[in-house]
Amino acid sequence: YLEDNMTKIALIIPYFGKFSATFPLWLESAKANSTVDFFIYTDTPVPSGLTDNIKWTVTDFESVKKRINEKSGFKVNLKNPYRLCDMKPCYGDVFYNDIKDYDFWGFCDVDLIFGDIRKFVREEDASSYDKIQELGHFVLLRNTDALRTAYKGKYIKETPYKIAFRSKYNIGFDEGGEGEYGFPNIVKSMGYKSLFRRDFFDVKTDEFLFKHKAYNDGKAYLKHAEYFLYDNGRLYAKNQNEDALEERMYVHLQGRIMQNYVKDKKKFYIIPNAFVNDMEEYNNKEFIENQLKIYKNKMKATKKYRIKRKLYIATMLLLKGKLLDKNWRLYVFGG
Repeated sequence: YLEDNMTKIALIIPYFGKFSATFPLWLESAKANSTVDFFIYTDTPVPSGLTDNIKWTVTDFESVKKRINEKSGFKVNLKNPYRLCDMKPCYGDVFYNDIKDYDFWGFCDVDLIFGDIRKFVREEDASSYDKIQELGHFVLLRNTDALRTAYKGKYIKETPYKIAFRSKYNIGFDEGGEGEYGFPNIVKSMGYKSLFRRDFFDVKTDEFLFKHKAYNDGKAYLKHAEYFLYDNGRLYAKNQNEDALEERMYVHLQGRIMQNYVKDKKKFYIIPNAFVNDMEEYNNKEFIENQLKIYKNKMKATKKYRIKRKLYIATMLLLKGKLLDKNWRLYVFGG
Protein backbone atom coordinates (compact mmCIF):
# COMPACT_ATOMS: atom_id res chain seq x y z
CA TYR A 1 0.00 0.00 0.00
CA LEU A 2 1.03 3.61 -0.52
CA GLU A 3 2.12 5.29 2.71
CA ASP A 4 1.04 8.84 3.53
CA ASN A 5 3.01 11.44 1.56
CA MET A 6 4.78 8.76 -0.48
CA THR A 7 5.56 9.89 -4.03
CA LYS A 8 3.06 8.42 -6.49
CA ILE A 9 4.82 6.79 -9.45
CA ALA A 10 3.32 5.60 -12.75
CA LEU A 11 5.26 3.69 -15.42
CA ILE A 12 3.80 3.58 -18.94
CA ILE A 13 4.33 0.55 -21.21
CA PRO A 14 2.62 0.31 -24.64
CA TYR A 15 3.37 -3.15 -26.08
CA PHE A 16 1.84 -4.74 -29.17
CA GLY A 17 2.26 -8.23 -30.51
CA LYS A 18 3.02 -11.42 -28.63
CA PHE A 19 4.81 -11.06 -25.31
CA SER A 20 7.93 -13.20 -24.88
CA ALA A 21 7.87 -16.45 -22.92
CA THR A 22 9.68 -14.65 -20.11
CA PHE A 23 7.12 -11.84 -19.75
CA PRO A 24 5.35 -13.59 -16.81
CA LEU A 25 8.60 -13.16 -14.84
CA TRP A 26 8.75 -9.43 -15.66
CA LEU A 27 5.11 -9.20 -14.59
CA GLU A 28 5.82 -11.03 -11.34
CA SER A 29 8.62 -8.57 -10.53
CA ALA A 30 6.34 -5.61 -11.38
CA LYS A 31 3.52 -6.96 -9.20
CA ALA A 32 5.94 -7.26 -6.28
CA ASN A 33 6.48 -3.46 -6.45
CA SER A 34 3.04 -2.80 -5.01
CA THR A 35 3.61 0.94 -4.48
CA VAL A 36 4.49 1.58 -8.14
CA ASP A 37 1.71 1.51 -10.76
CA PHE A 38 2.32 0.05 -14.22
CA PHE A 39 0.04 1.18 -17.08
CA ILE A 40 0.17 -1.44 -19.84
CA TYR A 41 -1.48 -0.73 -23.21
CA THR A 42 -1.58 -3.82 -25.36
CA ASP A 43 -3.58 -5.95 -27.77
CA THR A 44 -3.12 -8.96 -25.47
CA PRO A 45 -6.15 -10.01 -23.37
CA VAL A 46 -6.04 -9.30 -19.64
CA PRO A 47 -4.18 -12.11 -17.85
CA SER A 48 -5.43 -13.61 -14.62
CA GLY A 49 -3.97 -12.86 -11.23
CA LEU A 50 -3.17 -9.17 -11.71
CA THR A 51 -2.54 -7.06 -8.62
CA ASP A 52 -3.99 -3.56 -8.11
CA ASN A 53 -0.80 -1.85 -9.28
CA ILE A 54 -1.02 -3.36 -12.79
CA LYS A 55 -3.35 -1.21 -14.90
CA TRP A 56 -4.00 -3.30 -18.03
CA THR A 57 -5.73 -1.64 -20.99
CA VAL A 58 -6.63 -3.65 -24.07
CA THR A 59 -6.31 -1.48 -27.18
CA ASP A 60 -4.73 -1.67 -30.63
CA PHE A 61 -1.56 -0.32 -32.17
CA GLU A 62 -3.38 1.98 -34.61
CA SER A 63 -5.24 3.72 -31.77
CA VAL A 64 -2.01 4.49 -29.93
CA LYS A 65 -0.36 5.61 -33.17
CA LYS A 66 -3.24 8.03 -33.75
CA ARG A 67 -2.83 9.50 -30.27
CA ILE A 68 0.93 10.01 -30.82
CA ASN A 69 0.26 11.69 -34.18
CA GLU A 70 -2.18 14.09 -32.53
CA LYS A 71 0.23 15.07 -29.76
CA SER A 72 3.26 15.30 -32.05
CA GLY A 73 1.52 17.54 -34.55
CA PHE A 74 2.48 15.45 -37.59
CA LYS A 75 2.37 11.90 -38.93
CA VAL A 76 5.04 9.88 -37.13
CA ASN A 77 6.86 6.92 -38.71
CA LEU A 78 5.33 4.10 -36.71
CA LYS A 79 5.22 1.17 -39.12
CA ASN A 80 6.00 -1.34 -36.38
CA PRO A 81 5.68 -1.35 -32.57
CA TYR A 82 9.47 -1.45 -32.03
CA ARG A 83 9.62 2.15 -33.24
CA LEU A 84 7.83 3.13 -30.03
CA CYS A 85 11.26 3.06 -28.32
CA ASP A 86 12.13 6.51 -29.72
CA MET A 87 8.74 7.86 -28.64
CA LYS A 88 8.86 6.97 -24.94
CA PRO A 89 9.46 10.62 -23.90
CA CYS A 90 6.01 11.58 -25.23
CA TYR A 91 4.10 8.98 -23.18
CA GLY A 92 3.28 11.39 -20.35
CA ASP A 93 1.67 13.71 -22.91
CA VAL A 94 -0.12 10.96 -24.84
CA PHE A 95 -1.49 9.11 -21.79
CA TYR A 96 -1.97 12.14 -19.55
CA ASN A 97 -5.56 11.36 -18.60
CA ASP A 98 -4.43 8.11 -16.96
CA ILE A 99 -1.42 9.50 -15.07
CA LYS A 100 -2.56 13.04 -14.19
CA ASP A 101 -2.87 12.27 -10.46
CA TYR A 102 0.70 10.94 -10.10
CA ASP A 103 3.76 12.86 -8.87
CA PHE A 104 6.11 11.13 -11.34
CA TRP A 105 5.50 9.33 -14.60
CA GLY A 106 8.00 7.33 -16.60
CA PHE A 107 8.73 4.51 -18.99
CA CYS A 108 10.52 1.18 -18.83
CA ASP A 109 11.22 -1.93 -20.89
CA VAL A 110 9.88 -5.46 -20.47
CA ASP A 111 13.21 -7.20 -21.16
CA LEU A 112 14.24 -6.72 -17.55
CA ILE A 113 13.51 -8.04 -14.09
CA PHE A 114 12.82 -5.60 -11.27
CA GLY A 115 14.08 -5.75 -7.74
CA ASP A 116 12.81 -3.35 -5.07
CA ILE A 117 12.29 -0.05 -6.94
CA ARG A 118 11.50 2.00 -3.83
CA LYS A 119 14.78 0.99 -2.21
CA PHE A 120 16.63 2.80 -5.00
CA VAL A 121 14.17 5.56 -5.93
CA ARG A 122 14.20 7.32 -2.58
CA GLU A 123 11.84 10.02 -1.36
CA GLU A 124 14.77 12.44 -1.07
CA ASP A 125 15.53 11.81 -4.77
CA ALA A 126 11.93 12.62 -5.71
CA SER A 127 12.07 15.88 -3.77
CA SER A 128 15.47 16.93 -5.15
CA TYR A 129 15.33 15.94 -8.83
CA ASP A 130 12.94 16.43 -11.75
CA LYS A 131 14.25 13.47 -13.75
CA ILE A 132 15.51 10.20 -12.29
CA GLN A 133 17.76 7.95 -14.43
CA GLU A 134 18.64 8.51 -18.08
CA LEU A 135 18.67 5.24 -20.03
CA GLY A 136 15.58 4.21 -21.96
CA HIS A 137 14.98 1.00 -20.00
CA PHE A 138 13.87 3.02 -16.91
CA VAL A 139 13.24 6.77 -16.56
CA LEU A 140 11.05 8.84 -14.22
CA LEU A 141 9.98 12.47 -14.75
CA ARG A 142 8.16 14.91 -12.53
CA ASN A 143 4.56 15.17 -13.66
CA THR A 144 4.41 18.79 -14.83
CA ASP A 145 3.09 20.30 -18.06
CA ALA A 146 6.62 21.34 -19.05
CA LEU A 147 8.19 17.89 -18.56
CA ARG A 148 5.32 16.03 -20.21
CA THR A 149 5.96 18.09 -23.35
CA ALA A 150 9.76 18.44 -22.98
CA TYR A 151 10.24 15.94 -25.82
CA LYS A 152 9.28 18.79 -28.20
CA GLY A 153 12.02 21.00 -26.83
CA LYS A 154 14.96 22.43 -28.75
CA TYR A 155 18.59 21.48 -28.29
CA ILE A 156 21.06 23.98 -29.70
CA LYS A 157 19.21 24.95 -32.93
CA GLU A 158 17.40 21.70 -33.56
CA THR A 159 14.08 20.17 -32.55
CA PRO A 160 15.31 16.55 -32.37
CA TYR A 161 11.94 14.83 -31.91
CA LYS A 162 10.90 15.90 -35.42
CA ILE A 163 13.78 13.90 -36.86
CA ALA A 164 13.52 10.99 -34.40
CA PHE A 165 9.75 10.53 -34.83
CA ARG A 166 10.00 10.58 -38.65
CA SER A 167 12.93 8.16 -38.86
CA LYS A 168 12.42 4.64 -40.18
CA TYR A 169 14.77 3.26 -37.52
CA ASN A 170 15.26 4.08 -33.85
CA ILE A 171 18.02 6.62 -33.28
CA GLY A 172 18.16 6.53 -29.49
CA PHE A 173 16.16 9.70 -28.87
CA ASP A 174 14.82 8.38 -25.55
CA GLU A 175 18.28 8.21 -24.02
CA GLY A 176 20.65 10.03 -26.33
CA GLY A 177 22.91 7.03 -26.24
CA GLU A 178 24.17 7.67 -29.78
CA GLY A 179 24.41 11.42 -29.85
CA GLU A 180 24.08 14.61 -27.87
CA TYR A 181 20.65 15.49 -29.27
CA GLY A 182 18.77 12.93 -27.19
CA PHE A 183 16.00 13.61 -24.70
CA PRO A 184 18.23 13.73 -21.55
CA ASN A 185 20.20 16.70 -22.88
CA ILE A 186 17.00 18.53 -23.88
CA VAL A 187 15.77 18.22 -20.28
CA LYS A 188 19.10 19.42 -18.88
CA SER A 189 19.20 22.36 -21.29
CA MET A 190 15.80 23.43 -19.93
CA GLY A 191 17.35 23.78 -16.49
CA TYR A 192 15.87 20.70 -14.81
CA LYS A 193 17.88 18.66 -12.32
CA SER A 194 18.56 15.09 -13.42
CA LEU A 195 19.84 12.16 -11.39
CA PHE A 196 21.75 9.31 -12.99
CA ARG A 197 22.89 6.61 -10.60
CA ARG A 198 23.95 3.15 -11.71
CA ASP A 199 21.54 1.25 -9.47
CA PHE A 200 20.90 -1.40 -12.13
CA PHE A 201 22.67 -4.09 -14.15
CA ASP A 202 22.71 -3.30 -17.89
CA VAL A 203 24.03 -6.55 -19.33
CA LYS A 204 26.20 -6.16 -22.43
CA THR A 205 24.54 -7.37 -25.62
CA ASP A 206 27.74 -8.44 -27.41
CA GLU A 207 28.88 -10.91 -24.74
CA PHE A 208 27.32 -14.31 -24.05
CA LEU A 209 28.31 -14.21 -20.38
CA PHE A 210 26.71 -11.63 -18.14
CA LYS A 211 28.98 -8.59 -18.03
CA HIS A 212 27.91 -5.18 -16.88
CA LYS A 213 29.55 -1.81 -16.41
CA ALA A 214 30.79 -0.77 -12.98
CA TYR A 215 32.98 2.06 -11.72
CA ASN A 216 36.00 2.36 -9.48
CA ASP A 217 37.17 5.89 -8.60
CA GLY A 218 35.22 7.18 -11.58
CA LYS A 219 36.79 4.74 -14.04
CA ALA A 220 34.55 2.30 -15.89
CA TYR A 221 35.30 -1.42 -16.03
CA LEU A 222 33.35 -4.60 -16.74
CA LYS A 223 32.12 -6.89 -14.00
CA HIS A 224 31.32 -10.50 -14.76
CA ALA A 225 28.14 -11.65 -13.05
CA GLU A 226 27.99 -15.43 -12.74
CA TYR A 227 24.23 -15.28 -12.23
CA PHE A 228 21.39 -13.09 -10.94
CA LEU A 229 18.97 -14.10 -8.22
CA TYR A 230 15.38 -12.89 -7.94
CA ASP A 231 14.05 -13.58 -4.45
CA ASN A 232 10.55 -12.40 -3.48
CA GLY A 233 10.83 -8.88 -4.89
CA ARG A 234 14.57 -8.42 -4.41
CA LEU A 235 17.24 -8.74 -7.10
CA TYR A 236 20.88 -9.70 -6.54
CA ALA A 237 23.98 -10.42 -8.62
CA LYS A 238 26.65 -12.96 -7.81
CA ASN A 239 29.71 -11.28 -9.28
CA GLN A 240 32.79 -13.29 -10.13
CA ASN A 241 35.42 -13.28 -7.36
CA GLU A 242 32.99 -11.70 -4.89
CA ASP A 243 31.36 -13.61 -2.04
CA ALA A 244 28.59 -11.17 -1.15
CA LEU A 245 25.56 -10.77 -3.36
CA GLU A 246 25.06 -7.27 -4.81
CA GLU A 247 21.50 -5.91 -4.68
CA ARG A 248 20.22 -3.68 -7.49
CA MET A 249 16.97 -2.14 -8.74
CA TYR A 250 16.74 -4.22 -11.93
CA VAL A 251 18.66 -6.19 -14.54
CA HIS A 252 18.30 -5.29 -18.22
CA LEU A 253 18.67 -8.25 -20.59
CA GLN A 254 18.48 -6.45 -23.93
CA GLY A 255 19.05 -8.39 -27.14
CA ARG A 256 18.87 -11.87 -25.60
CA ILE A 257 16.49 -14.71 -26.33
CA MET A 258 15.92 -15.95 -22.80
CA GLN A 259 14.48 -19.42 -22.16
CA ASN A 260 11.97 -19.73 -19.33
CA TYR A 261 12.24 -22.93 -17.25
CA VAL A 262 10.76 -21.40 -14.09
CA LYS A 263 7.96 -23.07 -12.16
CA ASP A 264 8.24 -21.05 -8.94
CA LYS A 265 8.09 -17.36 -9.93
CA LYS A 266 8.79 -16.12 -6.40
CA LYS A 267 12.43 -17.20 -6.43
CA PHE A 268 14.53 -17.99 -9.48
CA TYR A 269 18.00 -17.61 -11.00
CA ILE A 270 19.01 -15.89 -14.23
CA ILE A 271 21.86 -17.58 -16.10
CA PRO A 272 23.15 -17.23 -19.72
CA ASN A 273 20.55 -17.22 -21.26
CA ALA A 274 17.75 -18.73 -19.24
CA PHE A 275 15.55 -18.36 -16.17
CA VAL A 276 15.71 -21.42 -13.90
CA ASN A 277 14.70 -22.48 -10.39
CA ASP A 278 17.57 -24.94 -9.96
CA MET A 279 20.94 -23.96 -11.42
CA GLU A 280 22.44 -27.41 -10.86
CA GLU A 281 19.87 -29.00 -13.18
CA TYR A 282 21.04 -26.81 -16.07
CA ASN A 283 24.74 -26.57 -15.25
CA ASN A 284 25.96 -28.96 -17.91
CA LYS A 285 27.91 -28.72 -21.15
CA GLU A 286 25.03 -29.65 -23.46
CA PHE A 287 22.69 -27.02 -22.06
CA ILE A 288 25.30 -24.25 -22.13
CA GLU A 289 26.33 -25.07 -25.72
CA ASN A 290 22.70 -24.95 -26.85
CA GLN A 291 22.21 -21.57 -25.17
CA LEU A 292 25.37 -20.27 -26.83
CA LYS A 293 24.11 -21.40 -30.25
CA ILE A 294 20.80 -19.55 -29.75
CA TYR A 295 22.71 -16.44 -28.65
CA LYS A 296 25.04 -16.49 -31.69
CA ASN A 297 22.13 -16.81 -34.14
CA LYS A 298 20.43 -13.85 -32.47
CA MET A 299 23.60 -11.76 -32.73
CA LYS A 300 23.95 -12.48 -36.47
CA ALA A 301 20.46 -11.10 -37.09
CA THR A 302 21.20 -8.12 -34.82
CA LYS A 303 24.38 -7.20 -36.72
CA LYS A 304 22.51 -7.20 -40.07
CA TYR A 305 19.85 -4.93 -38.59
CA ARG A 306 22.46 -2.52 -37.22
CA ILE A 307 24.20 -2.19 -40.60
CA LYS A 308 20.92 -1.42 -42.40
CA ARG A 309 19.96 1.06 -39.69
CA LYS A 310 23.24 2.98 -39.85
CA LEU A 311 23.12 3.23 -43.65
CA TYR A 312 19.56 4.55 -43.50
CA ILE A 313 20.28 7.13 -40.81
CA ALA A 314 23.45 8.29 -42.54
CA THR A 315 21.48 8.89 -45.75
CA MET A 316 18.61 10.59 -43.92
CA LEU A 317 20.87 12.98 -42.02
CA LEU A 318 23.05 13.67 -45.06
CA LEU A 319 20.00 14.75 -47.04
CA LYS A 320 19.10 17.10 -44.19
CA GLY A 321 22.66 18.42 -44.03
CA LYS A 322 23.15 17.16 -40.49
CA LEU A 323 26.31 15.12 -41.08
CA LEU A 324 28.25 18.38 -41.07
CA ASP A 325 27.46 18.57 -37.36
CA LYS A 326 29.72 16.29 -35.28
CA ASN A 327 26.96 15.68 -32.73
CA TRP A 328 24.52 14.33 -35.30
CA ARG A 329 27.30 12.08 -36.64
CA LEU A 330 27.27 10.37 -33.27
CA TYR A 331 23.71 9.20 -33.96
CA VAL A 332 25.04 7.21 -36.88
CA PHE A 333 28.51 6.10 -35.92
CA GLY A 334 28.34 6.07 -32.13
CA GLY A 335 30.86 7.66 -29.79
